[in-house]
Amino acid sequence: MRTDNPLRSAKDYIISANTAFRKAAERACVHPLYIDQISGRFIEEIEQADSFVRLDNLNANMVRKYCLLVRSYSRAQYSPLIRNCLNYIDFNFKQPLSLLFFAEKYAVSKNYLSTLFHREVKATMTEYINTTRIRHAIMLLNTTDLSMQAISEQCGFSDANYFTRTFKKIQGMSPLKYRQSLLG
Repeated sequence: MRTDNPLRSAKDYIISANTAFRKAAERACVHPLYIDQISGRFIEEIEQADSFVRLDNLNANMVRKYCLLVRSYSRAQYSPLIRNCLNYIDFNFKQPLSLLFFAEKYAVSKNYLSTLFHREVKATMTEYINTTRIRHAIMLLNTTDLSMQAISEQCGFSDANYFTRTFKKIQGMSPLKYRQSLLG
């Protein structure tokens, strides 16, 4: 819709672009929660923009961020079963998760799920779960002063020693050494 206000018209155009980017991310099977997070932030920034320069920069940033979103979170290459498992793990990694849990949840055999998961993801389900948990642990190590025990628990590890061993296996150093390396 055209208005007499050129800035408003430009904002409406960028909002339309945001909608098109959302649709493209949906077609790439990115989980709606990820799409809603990025889209909502862009709508706020669009409405707060007070100049054409800011809108131009925002438009370029939107293209880049949506491309990164699709590259990082697209599930289009996976079967619906594996896509459901991956999304569930990504949003529920703090919960106790196992192959048996998913086999029961989706009414398939453990062997079938294990084989399909490994074929499509190129990792075992346990490896994927642990990698997801360690990715969250890294974020907590980078942004908080929480104890290793607290981080372990917030990442879904019931045993801090297992957390430390898993972190070291994936990152090549203990979480304590990782945190120390951040301090210089």
